Amino acid sequence: MNDRAIAQNVSELVLGTYALPYKKLAKHLTDKQIKQLINARPNNDEFSVLSGIVYWHGEELSSMKLACLTTGVKCVPDIKLQNSCGKLVHDLHAEVLSIRSFSWYIMEEIEKLENQEASDLVEFDNLGKYRLKSDIRIALYISEVPCGDCSLEELSQLDPVPWKEGPESSNALRGRSSYTQVGKVRTKPGRMDSPISLSKSCGDKLTTVSMKGLLKGIVADLINNSHVLLDYIILPAEKAQKNSASLERCFNERIDFTAVEFYHRFKILNCSDDIVAKYNKLLEANKSGTLGIDREKKKRACDLSLVCIPESKVIEVINDGVKNGNSIKTVLKNGRGYSILCRYSMFQKRIQLDKSCNTYKSYLDWKKRASNAEYTEKVLRAKKSLGTWGDSTFDDFTLGV
Repeated sequence: MNDRAIAQNVSELVLGTYALPYKKLAKHLTDKQIKQLINARPNNDEFSVLSGIVYWHGEELSSMKLACLTTGVKCVPDIKLQNSCGKLVHDLHAEVLSIRSFSWYIMEEIEKLENQEASDLVEFDNLGKYRLKSDIRIALYISEVPCGDCSLEELSQLDPVPWKEGPESSNALRGRSSYTQVGKVRTKPGRMDSPISLSKSCGDKLTTVSMKGLLKGIVADLINNSHVLLDYIILPAEKAQKNSASLERCFNERIDFTAVEFYHRFKILNCSDDIVAKYNKLLEANKSGTLGIDREKKKRACDLSLVCIPESKVIEVINDGVKNGNSIKTVLKNGRGYSILCRYSMFQKRIQLDKSCNTYKSYLDWKKRASNAEYTEKVLRAKKSLGTWGDSTFDDFTLGV
């Protein structure tokens, strides 16, 4: 298969949809929803990161579909997660939101089968359960090199003074501390003076995908394929080339393979800088901000995160972990205004497909069930292979409440 053609087609689909939503999304979304998407794009004095997951069948690049499109560069501090009862989205970085959106989309496609409708992505297996169609290929487009170990050398060149080490409850390194310690697990950066997040970097999370599969735990055991594989990560050529050594180290060289049971090496492909420039010019004409981290700190990070799942007719704008226009306090008090991608909402979706989930008292009880042991082991092996992962606050909640 022609890697250049894959990179070009995926990039055109993601960037074209984001820059020209009226042209690309009119058959899926209402005029009001498209305006929401446009209004969620960063202003010309802001920056954000764009990501999207695309899939297709075998060699048929003409069959490409956009599963989801997301933006975001924020992360909710750990202290806010401690009493969220599953109703906050913790990690709002674009590529992480894409992975969560894809898991939501898988559940939507399973619902189609249950309603005797055709799905382009999943099918019944021989046991009456579900599997990904065997010829599916999956690519993740990201407009910026993922945070963490992937971008360490570039950061050290632009800002040679790393953060000072500080006390924290996670054993993972924080953000931009200790540039010289490459190949290490890191938490989301934020500002040096910002409240601590224990959410691991996008580079770390994507590396675990090569060992445990792409799907989130809420969805993974619904699909009987041993893994749902990510085949490609596509990055703008200039950024991929500048960070080529870091990308290779982060995704492949630092893994302790003695701790790994399974490993699927995804390819890093380069998106033509001409394609990126073409759509950036369109966005600039519409007074939209930069797609990528502003390393020179001339622009501020956009507060908003966008979630678009076209086939499911979903547009959602998230701010501080909840739907834009709501506050964390009111969401937790009234139980309304949470994102479809929060753990609570995704689990309610899971319950619709599997009523046996209702027999458990809490989300944690459900995760500890015997039938989930295989997936839990995959996750633990993946984390162990990267060294000191460190704990995060567990976001538990009572089921059905």
